[in-house]
Amino acid sequence: KKLKEIGKSPSKLDLDAIDKISSMGADITLVIPPFHSSFRKQMNELFKKFNLKYKILNYMDLIKTNEDNYFYNISHLNSRGLKILEKKLNEDINQLLKK
Repeated sequence: KKLKEIGKSPSKLDLDAIDKISSMGADITLVIPPFHSSFRKQMNELFKKFNLKYKILNYMDLIKTNEDNYFYNISHLNSRGLKILEKKLNEDINQLLKK
């Protein structure tokens, strides 16, 4: 599996948009998806650079065992991996809504 280059930082425009939506009273929750272990360290470094002030659902380490069976490539889940993420995300969103 070949590692593809990604941006070094999030788009400032995206963060500005999130801040603007938040300033309008929206409750923001950011989701960090699972990443293959060959890509996880690079992504951890990227996300550490953020100074985020929003709730985060971090699924970066959701799939660790037999991970090649759950990823299409190093940054995208296949249908099996998606089912795992979908179930966990659904559970976590329901918990957030109960609060």
